[in-house]
Amino acid sequence: MSLSLSTCVKKLGQTTLPRIAPVALRTGFNASLNLNRLYSTETEKPADPAPEKPAEKTSTPPPQEPPKTEQKRSYYEEYGAPQQNNKLRLAVCAGTLAALGGYYFYQDYKKKPKLVKIPSAEDALNKFISKDEASLFVKGKVFNRVDVDTVAHNNPMEDGFLAAEVEGGYLFGVADGHGGSQCSKNVAKFLPVYFKNALKAETERANNLWVWQKPSRKQIVANAFKRAFLELDEDLVNLAFNTISNIKKPESLKLSEQQKVLDLIPSSLTGCSATVAFIENDDVYVASTGSSQAFLSKEQKNNWEVINLIAKHEVKNPYEATLLRAAHPKEDILAGGKILGIYKDTRAFGDSLLKWNKTQRNQIEKYLSTMDKKFLEPIDKQIVTPPYITAMPDVRALKINSNDRFLVISSEEVVKQMSESKIASCIAEYKQSKGKKNAATHVMKKAFNKKVEEDMALMVIFFNGNEEGKSTLKFN
Repeated sequence: MSLSLSTCVKKLGQTTLPRIAPVALRTGFNASLNLNRLYSTETEKPADPAPEKPAEKTSTPPPQEPPKTEQKRSYYEEYGAPQQNNKLRLAVCAGTLAALGGYYFYQDYKKKPKLVKIPSAEDALNKFISKDEASLFVKGKVFNRVDVDTVAHNNPMEDGFLAAEVEGGYLFGVADGHGGSQCSKNVAKFLPVYFKNALKAETERANNLWVWQKPSRKQIVANAFKRAFLELDEDLVNLAFNTISNIKKPESLKLSEQQKVLDLIPSSLTGCSATVAFIENDDVYVASTGSSQAFLSKEQKNNWEVINLIAKHEVKNPYEATLLRAAHPKEDILAGGKILGIYKDTRAFGDSLLKWNKTQRNQIEKYLSTMDKKFLEPIDKQIVTPPYITAMPDVRALKINSNDRFLVISSEEVVKQMSESKIASCIAEYKQSKGKKNAATHVMKKAFNKKVEEDMALMVIFFNGNEEGKSTLKFN
């Protein structure tokens, strides 16, 4: 199979350059050091004295010449070493700098999200939209079917979804990433684990209390969500920082250790909103942080009612703006309608530049890419009392009734292209026509257009139905 030039260059950048650059760097430094030792400059010869005027003829005898001293031989006269070659030394130094620059240029390059090429033909576009779709069919539960789909705008994809069985219940959700894919991937992968551990710990704690002290199940699950979100965010934010702190001399890191730190930094600097639903019997608990959305649709006498479950955590939300101003009273925290003039979401995983203190930023700064440093420079002086954002979720509990039809969890971009009511109508239309394909894909085909600016992820959980089919959605 032949490869195009662009494909070859891409594979070269992904595989060969990261391996060659460190080797070239070490080789260049060693060669330069050896050449400096080998090509030491020749000992300068003393300058010839100025010719003396001939002495006038006198009766006195001429002065005797001083005895000749043996001149010290230079390094390469003594050992027959090759003569100094400044051009070769310059070439080695230039090669070393080029290798170093290429290596760190690649680190910057691979962090920047690239745009996906969108096909124009209708058939190809439909395949592009539906390629990541998946479904889950369940019997004997309050929900019977789950449809998911993601559509990429960035490469790598910054949005994703999660599905897991947790302590006899089911956890479903959408991770809406921004600034890169690393944080959202970690949230989708590890949030089920953190929630499972937190739910187990909160349940055990409640069992050890007196009867009159025991919290309700609703409170136990809410505490577990808050604990899981905050603990996961703390680990994501401090991952690279803790790695550096555990090394006694960060300034003398080997290239392999530097690469380890560089690989961990994106998980801290990138960000992610997340909305998840925990289904336990006929109870549903929805937890959200950031700008991703969740709403429930009910069927009322052939009409579809839409109930928004969680308010968006952004500066436009008056409650969120009030909390920010109260936490930072001496700062113009919402300059330009954004946090420090740059950020609109008030809650998110990651986004460490708005959470690290001054000491942490100074320690991590030397490992930041050029792109990250440019982002940090204008706001570094404004950061006085971090953190400015948090991963603390809002949690809402509800009981599924006979007229509840489906729960929708979506990334922000889907709702930008279609309102909640239009999404609900689209799914209701699909459901009434007894569509056999993926409901999330059906919505995506309606929502996708040339105005889309971000990745899109959508999850539809159907209640009180009896559809059957082949499950393609895998649990975490």
